[in-house]
Amino acid sequence: MRDGLRTYIDNVSCEQYGAELFHHNVTPCSITNYDEWLPNALNPIEIDKSVFRYSEINLVYFVTGRNETETVTKTSQLIYAHTKCVIKFEHTNFFYNCKLTSSETERISAHDYKVTIILQSSFKYKDRIFKLIKVPIEKLKNNGNQPTPLDFNIVVNIDISVLILKINNECITFKNLIKGDVIDFISKDFLVKRNGLVEWGFVDFWDMPILQNGINIVEFDNVNITVNIAYTPRFV
Repeated sequence: MRDGLRTYIDNVSCEQYGAELFHHNVTPCSITNYDEWLPNALNPIEIDKSVFRYSEINLVYFVTGRNETETVTKTSQLIYAHTKCVIKFEHTNFFYNCKLTSSETERISAHDYKVTIILQSSFKYKDRIFKLIKVPIEKLKNNGNQPTPLDFNIVVNIDISVLILKINNECITFKNLIKGDVIDFISKDFLVKRNGLVEWGFVDFWDMPILQNGINIVEFDNVNITVNIAYTPRFV
């Protein structure tokens, strides 16, 4: 029985490749546990935190063209589009961050090919969340169940010589800020911008902001700023 669903590959419908999704299956992610069960112990000892790893996505398409040359061309384009991509199925709100593991093609007729694609998915996520946060302190709940990069947009309302941001006690220090400055932390891309330009000399930090599972505490030592955050909820 055919799924009858569209697959979107980097926001492009599979129909653009002359493809129809026949079957799909998403397996749960694997997990590695670092436990040791000693002789005579009632419970295992947790040596380190469990690590969630890749899940597997199996896709079966039928590709149709007006002639064999067109079908082979569309099949090649379809496979290449999956090399490194974001997959979305029309029946779900999840997006899957994927890499191509393998592919197979089977010639059904001169105009039709069956294409099997196997993907490795590192995580899935939902639409980005945007929020104006309270200063000097706010509790932020991560709506996913995995840590995720946290982006900041800070507008400076007065001149500030030193501004300290704490996220779960991890500090970021800004220096010599001028009224009207706009600061952008783009954590996923490891970028800091000041008034639209990449700049590093005015900020001191150890690592990019991360929103951990559960409740996160965000603190500023100055209230004369306007702060917006954005993040993408990630799931195993």
